[in-house]
Amino acid sequence: RPLRLVEAANKSGVTCANLEEVVCGDVDACLKALQKGASNRRIASTKCNDKSSRSHALYTLKVCVRSLTEDGRDLIVNGQLNLVDLAGSECVGRSGATDKRAREAGSINQSLLTLGRVITALVSAGESKYVPYRDSKLTRLLQDSLGGKAKTTLIATVAPGKDCVEETLSTLQYALRARSIQNRPEQHARYHGKAIVRAHAREVDELQRLLACQREKNGGIYVDGDQWESMQGELASRKAELEELGEELANARIQALEAEKKLDDAREEADARE
Repeated sequence: RPLRLVEAANKSGVTCANLEEVVCGDVDACLKALQKGASNRRIASTKCNDKSSRSHALYTLKVCVRSLTEDGRDLIVNGQLNLVDLAGSECVGRSGATDKRAREAGSINQSLLTLGRVITALVSAGESKYVPYRDSKLTRLLQDSLGGKAKTTLIATVAPGKDCVEETLSTLQYALRARSIQNRPEQHARYHGKAIVRAHAREVDELQRLLACQREKNGGIYVDGDQWESMQGELASRKAELEELGEELANARIQALEAEKKLDDAREEADARE
């Protein structure tokens, strides 16, 4: 079923609603959860691949390490690792995909195209501050990994065959652009035990406040001031982008009309010569 993305209650990023978070005590439990997720991934046979991935896969591992300081206080260090396996772009004509498989290929290619636009926007951040993270669920989930505070490694997979030269070059260019992104890695957050308790208490209070507002407004949705300003800024950015696209479209139409006029003039001149 379609994923529904929501802002995390502690404003730490975006998360998926109605997903199960599994608590793992050791490496074996982590691998078991990974294998369970991989077994649920949708695959199908095409002319190019017997086990073609029909979706992307994202495995998020949240690590919490607890230790004691010299004065006997609890020290908790939090970290997060995102493992992402992107489905490859697919040429429908070569893979022989039809009907449902063709629609899946279209969705995969569209999400990869959006990811490419985000990478291009991040590389050329000096020219435009707008980065289209919200254009797809994939880029929203990977926002911190793409242009945030994380260290990111990209593994590009290419085929050695001569008939895949175009795809290989495209993939390498994709990876080269991604390599040019400048992230700002930061150390893992460190908290003392009492600070964790206070943070959870504040989160519970915030959720209770939002629930009360929800009830008082008879089903309405409460949005705090910071989030409202962020939404308004995003809306203004989208409007500016639409205006720029409208101007580009108008200029393109003018150029097309001029080119068509030149073509008609050339045809008339050629007819006159004959």
